[in-house]
Amino acid sequence: MVSPTRIPISGHRPRRVALQARFAAAERQLARAIDCAKGFPGVVRLITWGSILRPDRFSELSDIDLCVEGIRDPQAWGRLERALLDVVELPLDLVRWEELIPPHRERILARGNVVYAKP
Repeated sequence: MVSPTRIPISGHRPRRVALQARFAAAERQLARAIDCAKGFPGVVRLITWGSILRPDRFSELSDIDLCVEGIRDPQAWGRLERALLDVVELPLDLVRWEELIPPHRERILARGNVVYAKP
């Protein structure tokens, strides 16, 4: 995860301060989501991407992007979704690795960070 001391945002100081606070909250919520998901049976890898990794592109509309590999059972996926929604307050873009087409997988790997991989 990226932990900048400043987010380079043009505009008024109150907006910049609000975005810095939102970014810090997003990082904390992502950390909670990772802790929750990695303890879930079947999860073998977690990848994050998007504006959470690019503070210069983080905005009021940003969400938390998380890709999960290893959960194949729809009921288990539903349980994981509910558990993650309990620990994340910002919008969560949660995707299953197994359902992604190869170009999307490549894009996530190229632009994202593997934040957990089962040993």
